[in-house]
Amino acid sequence: MLARKVFCRPTGVTLVELLVVIAIVGTLMGLLLAGVQAAREAARRTQCQNNLRQIALAAHMHNDAQGHLPYASFRWRESFHSAFTFLLPYLEHKNLFAQFDLQQSVLVGTNNQLAKTPLEVFLCPTMDLPRVVPDRTHGASFEGAPSSYAVCVGNANPWRGPRNGAFIFSTDGMPTTLGRFPDGTSQTILAGELDYGLRNYYFRGTQDIRGGVTQWAIGYPGFSVATTYGPFNRDRLGGTFAEFYTFRSDHPTGVNIAFADASVRMLATATDRAVLLALGSRNGGEPVGQEP
Repeated sequence: MLARKVFCRPTGVTLVELLVVIAIVGTLMGLLLAGVQAAREAARRTQCQNNLRQIALAAHMHNDAQGHLPYASFRWRESFHSAFTFLLPYLEHKNLFAQFDLQQSVLVGTNNQLAKTPLEVFLCPTMDLPRVVPDRTHGASFEGAPSSYAVCVGNANPWRGPRNGAFIFSTDGMPTTLGRFPDGTSQTILAGELDYGLRNYYFRGTQDIRGGVTQWAIGYPGFSVATTYGPFNRDRLGGTFAEFYTFRSDHPTGVNIAFADASVRMLATATDRAVLLALGSRNGGEPVGQEP
């Protein structure tokens, strides 16, 4: 009698099965990582909006206490103090404000040291710094503590005007007041993001990325002053340099903007240029045409 052969099914895992499992796990990990990153960005965006809301409310408190908004740039003996410096008392930094000598330049002496004070309310957690700020190793001009925000002076080139935004320079006359915004406070930009994301902005004579110069203490275009004039939310400078002082951010979909009614919204990168120009001015009479 012939012996009967018994065939046993292998109990191990084949290579194909192992590769399938690895592929499934990899896909799930990718989805999980994307979800975690999205949740983190949502939290960072919310914090950025909270910062801008605090800045907007501080501007309202300044307007109530002083009868007007601060100047975008206060020039006294070439001082160039920023609007943010004058908002410090309303942002729980009254002691810091009291130490500034507003009759002296922000670039010298004690003012110089105070301007290097990092303040969380002026920093978007999403913003990436491509270099150390302040950085004096490249022979750059004075740098203070970094910031992520700038006040709006209008929808035109800030060097030539008209500066028709929520804020004006002290050299342009009387400061603006929130009660005199013909276009409406809900349709006028008060402040917004200005990051260090210009990939082709280098320290002079080098290929070292400077990225930007946004600083809360210096009242100057590109530092704490911006407009809606140039291409919106760009990461490279064009031939006219307009991107240097036009609102931009590191958020993936747009730029957080505080309006003069203290509301905060994100404007999409693809927002129509005519809408941006209308929102940039306080008294242009332009129809916005759509909800931003």
